[in-house]
Amino acid sequence: MRIQHAFRLITLAMVATIVGFGSYLWTEEWRAYAVAQHSEAMLQAFRATLVAAEKVSAERGPSNAALGAAPGVAAGALLRAREQSDASLTAAIAMLHGANCPECGAAKGSLEHARAQLAAARSQIDRLIARPLSERHDVQRAVSGMFTIVDEILRVADGPLSRLQRSAPVAAQHAVSARFAAELREYAGRAGSEFTSALVSNRPMHSEERERLAGDLGRVQTLGDQIQQRVSFQLASKPGLRDADTALHKRFFGDGLAYLQKVEAIGPAEPRPTTAELASTYVPLMAPIVAMRDAVLDVAQAEVQADTTRAKRRLGGLLAILAIITSFVAATFWLFAKRVLRPLTLATEATVELAEGRYDGPTHVWPKTDEIGAIFVALEQLRAGLLRKVALEHERTTLIARLQAAVTHERAQMMALAQARDAAEASARTKSSFLAMMSHEIRTPLQGILGLLELVEYSPLSAEQRRQVRLASEAGQALRQILDDVLDYAKMDAGRLRLALAPLDLRGLFANVLSLLAPRAQAKGLQLQQWVQPDVPVQLVADGARLRQILLNLVGNAIKFTECGSVDLLASVEPTSAGEDVLVVSVADTGIGIAPEDIARLFTPFVQGESGPARRFDGTGLGLAISRQLAQLMGGELMLDSTLGVGTQVMLRVPMPGCPDAGSPLSNSERREHRAEFRLA
Repeated sequence: MRIQHAFRLITLAMVATIVGFGSYLWTEEWRAYAVAQHSEAMLQAFRATLVAAEKVSAERGPSNAALGAAPGVAAGALLRAREQSDASLTAAIAMLHGANCPECGAAKGSLEHARAQLAAARSQIDRLIARPLSERHDVQRAVSGMFTIVDEILRVADGPLSRLQRSAPVAAQHAVSARFAAELREYAGRAGSEFTSALVSNRPMHSEERERLAGDLGRVQTLGDQIQQRVSFQLASKPGLRDADTALHKRFFGDGLAYLQKVEAIGPAEPRPTTAELASTYVPLMAPIVAMRDAVLDVAQAEVQADTTRAKRRLGGLLAILAIITSFVAATFWLFAKRVLRPLTLATEATVELAEGRYDGPTHVWPKTDEIGAIFVALEQLRAGLLRKVALEHERTTLIARLQAAVTHERAQMMALAQARDAAEASARTKSSFLAMMSHEIRTPLQGILGLLELVEYSPLSAEQRRQVRLASEAGQALRQILDDVLDYAKMDAGRLRLALAPLDLRGLFANVLSLLAPRAQAKGLQLQQWVQPDVPVQLVADGARLRQILLNLVGNAIKFTECGSVDLLASVEPTSAGEDVLVVSVADTGIGIAPEDIARLFTPFVQGESGPARRFDGTGLGLAISRQLAQLMGGELMLDSTLGVGTQVMLRVPMPGCPDAGSPLSNSERREHRAEFRLA
C-alpha cells in the first residue's frame, strides 16, 4: 500500500506539473498562431474586396464603350465584364463569411447592398444602350451611378484593414498602400468616364465636366504621391515592387495621363475618338495600378505568412519540450513497473483476452493471496460466465440471420412493385401520347368530311336529304369537339400547352359566347343573361381563346343540364388580402343540380355525373377537367357549388393583370345600356 500511495503522489505531481506548464505555454503559443491565421484570413478578405472594387470599376470601360456605340456592338465585352464583377463580389462575400470577425456580418450586408445597387445601375445603362445614340441624354447620370458602388465596396475593405492593423501592424502598412492603389484605380477610371457623355453626344466637354476631370486628376496625383512615399524605402529590397512602381509611373502617370490630356484638348472641329476607342486605349494604361496593388499585397502576404511560420515553429518547440517532460515521466514510471505495474499488466492481459473473445485458455495464476490475487480469481469467474454468454449469443445470431433473410425478401418484393409501378406509368404516358397523335390524325380527314357536308348542304336537296346532311354535320362537329377536348387534355397532361396573353375585351367575349350558344338556349326555351359589374375594366390582358373555351364549356354545360329557367353569366372584380384584384366569372343555372357526392369526381377526366347505358346526356367527361386545368394554368381556380334539383353555379377566379390602355369602368348610363344590350331571351 505504501508503494501504491507513493506512486500515486508522484504521478499526480508530475501530471499536475505537465498539465499546468504545458497548458500555459500551449495557450500562449496557440493564441499567437490563431492571431497569425486570423491576420491571413483578414488579408485574404481585404484582397478579395479590393479585387471586387477593381472589377466593378473596370466594368465601366465596356459600359462606356457600349453607351457610345450602336445597340449590340459592345455587348460581348460588357457581358464578360459583368460576369467578372459578379464572380469577384461572390468571392469577396465568401471570404468575409469565412473570416469569422465581428465586423464581417455587416461587411457582407454592405456587399449585398452594393450588388443590388450594381444591378439597378446596370438596368439603367441597358435602357440607355437600347436607345438610339441621339436619344441617350442621361449618360453622365448612368455612369456616375456606379461611382458610389465602388466607394461602398472600398469602405467595406476598411473593416478587414482595421483588424489587420491590430493583429499584424507590419503587414497592415503594405495593405494601406494597396488600399491607396485601389482608390487610385477607381479615380483613374472615373477620370476616363468623365469623357463618356461628351463623346456619346460628339461635343466638347462642358465646364462642369472639365472641373470634375480636374478634381479626379488631382486626386490621382495625390494618391500616386502617397503610394510612392510609402513604398520608396522598400524598392531596393523588393524587385517585384520596384518593377511595379516603374511601370506605374511610366505607363499610367506618363502615357495614361498624357492621353487623357490629349483627348481633353481636342477642339470643336477636330475628330474625337469613340467611347470604345477611348476604352481600348486608356484601360490597358491603368493595368500598372492593379499590378502595384497586387505587388504590395504580395509583400503583406509574405509578412503574414512569416508570422504564421514563426508561430508554427514555436508550437513545434513547445511540443518538443512536452515530449522531454513526457519521457521523464515514462522513466519514472518504469522505476515502479517491477514492483507495482507487472501484476497489473498480467491482469490487463487477461482482461484483454476476455474482451477479445479468447475464452479457451485459463487466466494467469498469481501466487499471492493479496488484492491482485483476488483480481485473478474474479477474472477466472468472469471467463466462465462469458463462455455461457457466447452460447446464448450464437443462438441470437442465428435468429437475427433469419430475420435479415425475411427483410431481404420483403425488400425484393417492394422493388418488384416499384418496377411494376414504373412500367404502368410508362404505359400511361405512351397511351396519352398515342391518344394525342391519333386525335390529331383523325381531325384532318374529319375536317374534309365537314367541308364536304357543308358543300352538300348548299346543293339542291330534298327536305329529308337536307335533314340527314344536317344530322351528319352535327355529328361530325360533335366528334371534332370530342377530338379537340382529347387533344387539349393530352397537351396539358404532357405540359406542352402555353398561354398567349393579349389585350382582351371581356364584354365582347361574353357577347360572342352567348351569341354562339343562343340557338341552343332558344331551342329549350331558356333565358340567357349577362351581368358585368361596372368595376370590371373594358380591357384585360389574358388568353382570349382559352378563356372563351372555358366559358363555352361552362355555359354549354349549363344549357345542357337545364330544362327550364335561365342561365346567367356574371363577371365582377374582388380585391384580395394581398392587394391584388381577382376577376370572378360565374355561370349559374336552374338545372337539375348535382349530388354532393358526385361534385368531386366531375373534375376527373372521362367521368360524368351520369354513367351507364341509361344516362340522359352525351359527352366525353373531359370538359370540366380541361377547364380546371386551364384555370390553374392561368394562375386561378375553378369551383363548383350545386344543389340537387335547384341548380348549379360554377365560379372561375383568375388574377386580373391590367392592360396599359384598358380604359376606365363604365358610367351609370353606359352600365344600364350594356346590361340591356346582352340580355338575351
